[in-house]
Amino acid sequence: MTEHRRIAAAIEPLLDRFEGTVPPGRLGGGRPDDVWGRHVVDVEGVIGIDHGALRIQPLATPGWGRAGASYGPFEAGDGLVLAALVLNGHNTSQAGDLHQHLARRLWQWAKGNGSEPLAGRLASWLRHPRKRLLLDHLRRWVPLHRRRRHGAPALDENFAIGWYRTPAPADPTTEGFGLVMHATGYENGQLRASSGGRMPPVLHGVQNVPIHYAVLVRRWGVVHLAAAGLDRVPGLPTYPRFRPLLVDPRPAAGPFHAGLHQSVLGQIGFRVDTRVHGVEIRTVGAWDRWYGTASVADLFAGEGPLRGTAAEIGGAWATVTDGLQRSPEGLRATGAGEATLRAGQPPGLLLVVVAGEPGRVELRFRVAGDGDGWSVSLDEARCALSVRSAGRVEEIAAEDVGPGDGDRALQVSDDGAEIAVFLDGRRLFGRCIRDGRLSAEAGLGLALAGAVTVRRLEAHPRAIDATGLLHLPRLPTPTAEREILRDDFDGPAGDLDGRTTANGATRWRRAAGRGVIAATGDGAARVDADRARPNPGRTIYTVDWESPNLADLEVDITPPGSRRGDGHGGRAGLVFWQDAGNHLTINNWLSDGYGGASISSFLTLDGFEDLYDAVWTNVGARIHWGRRHRLRAAFDGMVYTVHVDGEPVLYRSLRDIHRDARRLAIRRVGLVANWEWGDDTGSRFHRFIARSGGGA
Repeated sequence: MTEHRRIAAAIEPLLDRFEGTVPPGRLGGGRPDDVWGRHVVDVEGVIGIDHGALRIQPLATPGWGRAGASYGPFEAGDGLVLAALVLNGHNTSQAGDLHQHLARRLWQWAKGNGSEPLAGRLASWLRHPRKRLLLDHLRRWVPLHRRRRHGAPALDENFAIGWYRTPAPADPTTEGFGLVMHATGYENGQLRASSGGRMPPVLHGVQNVPIHYAVLVRRWGVVHLAAAGLDRVPGLPTYPRFRPLLVDPRPAAGPFHAGLHQSVLGQIGFRVDTRVHGVEIRTVGAWDRWYGTASVADLFAGEGPLRGTAAEIGGAWATVTDGLQRSPEGLRATGAGEATLRAGQPPGLLLVVVAGEPGRVELRFRVAGDGDGWSVSLDEARCALSVRSAGRVEEIAAEDVGPGDGDRALQVSDDGAEIAVFLDGRRLFGRCIRDGRLSAEAGLGLALAGAVTVRRLEAHPRAIDATGLLHLPRLPTPTAEREILRDDFDGPAGDLDGRTTANGATRWRRAAGRGVIAATGDGAARVDADRARPNPGRTIYTVDWESPNLADLEVDITPPGSRRGDGHGGRAGLVFWQDAGNHLTINNWLSDGYGGASISSFLTLDGFEDLYDAVWTNVGARIHWGRRHRLRAAFDGMVYTVHVDGEPVLYRSLRDIHRDARRLAIRRVGLVANWEWGDDTGSRFHRFIARSGGGA
């Protein structure tokens, strides 16, 4: 088949690594190279550069068009891609009020976690080198306090990246082509992608970890892709492998500005910054066809039977039943026709564009050699998802969709574990379908009946290898595998203070607080507390640590209680300790007053801890009362990562929190029962392990 004409619009590659140091508010339209300038929109003076990354601080007045960076303009052309490595400040950032009176907020800031007398805490603040941060808090808290009195419109979309008509789009959720992070509360972030003028969800439960985003332009719309900056992130491969998430089939006619834009950061007055570690814009030669990253694609143009003809890319069509014909308008049925094609690997994203004539089209995927497989069928009024297994057909989900207005875009996203179906930019069935049956099968197919015409088909792999095609940086990820010490908490019941670890390496010592963590006598340690007698504030137990540049800690935790409403609170976790004035605590958080759970991190630096610099991530149902989970945190004195049951949920550098933070030396490590707007009521610890060696 003759290849469709390409649009030639190759550009000189642009790679912005944000070198040097520029204080917030002083970053103008500097030129990262000799081709295109960097245009910065910074209404409140919150954007700067330090330590190899762009920093975006929270806005006092949330909204689009107030904080962002863009490049261009560029003419649209096949293969033109915008890619960026971003650690969004908080994927569930939302505009809202303080949920408390300003005076009460200031009193809580002054008290901190309550572990030291008020006079001593204020003295620590006066000695602290970052006293002006209180003014930054007030700059945001006063407007939020006013919103509490007067009300303000909700704003749940916090970050956007894509191609837009202007350097500062008024609303990236309704214009241009791009990806948007949407706040969902309990489940943290939800990534949404433009498609046909809508913004359907494509990835849910997105934790606060670095993500590589890419938006690929083609003449017929764009392909949205993403990769994880850490291993084992659900739903995403690890960079440089990208997952195609969704196609926006609208024609992509430029000129466009490539942009990254922030509307809101943090929740209820907490301070957290976004870090952009690199932006790349280039024409990728391997993707400069109309089908972009697809491994199977066909426009079905031509004359005669489909049987035996080759798709434009991906192999030849085999017909199960005759009746499918190529035509200048696309694939048509002269009767009931069905065709299949064996892809080289299981497709992860499929798109068919269907003309509006009456009829029925069925898109098949995960098709095995015996005909078993999955299918999505669409007629004038209904769309249904079905699976055929062992010769038996089962309808999984269906929805009345009504007739379309012109051509219709039917898409299937399939990562092998979860299936989502989209029609004209809307996700169907109100959910994703979790089902791994036949997930390794690479067959796909089409079945047509009636006057329907299929104008094009695209099938993109579950992961695209961008090695050598994109050149974004990778972030350090501290981890270690060599076990240094372990404690299974065997032996008689009693306070851990003074007890030797299981391998005899060192002794436990209560480093802070008035509470008690004690061995239970049955292979666990427990916070000595209950509902009537919660743990009295932050309590820290530590052991000596001889590897000051790296500690990788792991412990199993069973939160108290068995269900919401029992009145129990979970605040148990891990600590990395240099001294009383410099340490990092990481804990879970469970409370009857909130519908989900979270992992939180608190930093005491230079003798002072600001509660409202806490960084956390909402983990939904990953943590629950009475259910054991594994908490793992690694810290190299500057960068820390946190995993729950093997899944990365939180990543930060101390310099993401404070740009002038210095590296800590890890002298002791251990366990914490924290105060976080409430106290622990009896969490249990099991199997504490500390590792070093390996590398970052």
